[in-house]
Amino acid sequence: MGKRPVYLIELPNETKNQWQRAVKRLWANRWCEQKMKNYSRDTHTLETRMTNTRRKSPHPPAVSGRR
Repeated sequence: MGKRPVYLIELPNETKNQWQRAVKRLWANRWCEQKMKNYSRDTHTLETRMTNTRRKSPHPPAVSGRR
């Protein structure tokens, strides 16, 4: 890696942290999507896998009528 980029405007620390966190989350999402695509190429499509994982969520719905 080269040296860190020099920002034209100096951001306050908390916004800089938020920005870095957002960028990290973006990159993690990209990486995860790539992994999922490679993993699901021969079995299901990415969409069905995502819906399946969403359907089998470990948590019950938050508001349950009767227990």
